[in-house]
Amino acid sequence: METTVERALERWVEADVLDHGSAERIRQFEQARDEPAEPDEGRDRGWLAEGMAYVGAALALGAAGLVLGDVWDDLAAAGRLGVAAVATGLLVLAATVLRDHARGPAHRLCTLLSALAVLGWAATVTLGLQASVDPSADLVALVVGLATLGPAALLHRVRASWPTTLVLGGAVVTTVLGALAVATPQLDAPLVGITLAGLGLAWAALGWSGHLRPRTPVEVTGLLAGGVGCQVLAFEAPVLGASVALVVALAAVAVGVSESRTAPAALGGLGLTIFAPQLVVELLGEQVGGPLALLVAGLGLVGVAVLLLRRTEVLS
Repeated sequence: METTVERALERWVEADVLDHGSAERIRQFEQARDEPAEPDEGRDRGWLAEGMAYVGAALALGAAGLVLGDVWDDLAAAGRLGVAAVATGLLVLAATVLRDHARGPAHRLCTLLSALAVLGWAATVTLGLQASVDPSADLVALVVGLATLGPAALLHRVRASWPTTLVLGGAVVTTVLGALAVATPQLDAPLVGITLAGLGLAWAALGWSGHLRPRTPVEVTGLLAGGVGCQVLAFEAPVLGASVALVVALAAVAVGVSESRTAPAALGGLGLTIFAPQLVVELLGEQVGGPLALLVAGLGLVGVAVLLLRRTEVLS
């Protein structure tokens, strides 16, 4: 314990500001706080078990992929459906065993297994459709998206995390694009780009406003989806796609800098480096716009970094 604390306690006791009992309790508290904490063996075992589970799962999936890769084409539709159903059932069983853990490695592993189980359910539904009827790819996407949306939403509500955010976002995108493809016989790239960009930006806005948690995974996945949508739109309308993407990137940078948050600022900076050069080249041509595009991208990254660091220093 620091001598300054001991001296202060002695002065306070002598001046009758503090009684001996209270001084002794403070002394014991400070001594306990200064002692090095003993290693938590239970926590270490949890981390070790979690790592072993991930490595074992990766090895098992790799081996299963090698085995099924040789015989998958020879399996009948019922056989493929059975493999997917059994794998999904095993994932559900493993997640059920760990479901009572509210935090720590077991909670994370249960969340990941549950998310994989939802994906297994999506694969089972897909193979079931292919085994029973001969649907179009658009109809398969719509049905699978609708069948996955409910379990994904329920799982995300119970165990909101990166894995569940990805699964729920994928279910939403699959459902909307599948419905759009079924309803529109001639689905072109601009319509897909606009739809995907709109979904991504709406998703990111839900995360930023706090209506969908956790905030960072929702924002990141939404901005990435929006960027992909803008890129798809840029294939047919380069100036429009790059312009929309730049506006979104600047907004993400503004949010990140104003709130001193790394994720939106970093993604906004990434968007500037991707779409600012595209817009410059489209407007000025490759000969003049190429070097200028690199200059714009570099200055944009430096500017984002300076603003973010400056904001961090002010808050600290």
